Amino acid sequence: MTLVLEIEYLSGVSFAAVGPDSEAPDWPPQPDRMFSALVAAWAARGQDKREAEALRWLEKLPVPRLLASNAEPRTSALVFVPPNDPSSKRAKTAKGVLPSLRNRQPRRFPAARPHDAIVRLLWNAVAPQGEILTALQRLTGDVSYIGHPASFTRCRFLLDQDLSGLNVARLPERRVYCGRFDELCRDFEAGRKPSSGHPVRPASKAKQEQSGIFSDRWLILEHVADDMPDIRACGLVAKTLRDALLAGYRRIGLGSAIPEVISGHTPDGKPSRAPHLAVVPLAFTGFPHADGHIMGFALVPPRDSTILDDEN
Repeated sequence: MTLVLEIEYLSGVSFAAVGPDSEAPDWPPQPDRMFSALVAAWAARGQDKREAEALRWLEKLPVPRLLASNAEPRTSALVFVPPNDPSSKRAKTAKGVLPSLRNRQPRRFPAARPHDAIVRLLWNAVAPQGEILTALQRLTGDVSYIGHPASFTRCRFLLDQDLSGLNVARLPERRVYCGRFDELCRDFEAGRKPSSGHPVRPASKAKQEQSGIFSDRWLILEHVADDMPDIRACGLVAKTLRDALLAGYRRIGLGSAIPEVISGHTPDGKPSRAPHLAVVPLAFTGFPHADGHIMGFALVPPRDSTILDDEN
């Protein structure tokens, strides 16, 4: 069972801004915006206790999935509008409260025209009790707009057994959280503009199994002085580095016990069939003005090898 909040933009246009100083429309409508509209409807309806309990139940739900079409942003022209509810304590400026004499403030009204006027928020595997669902339906019946008052909407909660929409729904950008209802009430009482909901952080993807036989941990041998052979001679340099590495084992008395992962040979001298150390040239390539010169070499062990571990 899926709990669905369905929002239909009756005029086919959504008026809402991402922020107070933004010219970009906020599309699609985020869960925190819809929750604020529900709280405003609750306050206008008389602050019913059962409806408040329903809103506190709603804010505790997991982040819903958002099913919405793309939208075309509309050009927002600069207009000058009078401020809401002006007041003056000085007699000589008292005339400023008259509608025709109010100071005008520059405003923009970002808007988006969606390809599909219906938006849905989906809570999978959520089935509220009858009283909670009834209270939520009463609240949505009084949500006549979301965002700017020009965004006329029809909203409703319903239970749906069709899960096909979940396959194409996406995570929203912002969400509500436990305590959001009381926070909005406190902000209203204090005359503060409420903050936006918390951003949604996508669930971290499980670490994919790494492909390939070589480790992503390399030992870099950087070229710091004198001439470096041309990239066409990197095979000879790599062989010299390998020989120097094997000679180091012999100098410390381990010539007969060189690990197969280092030498590339089995104890009887045959070529190893297991992954072993690679010596890789590090060339300056992949850029428009790269000249291919060698900047160093890397010793690349097989995956899960411990030869680069520092025991100290």
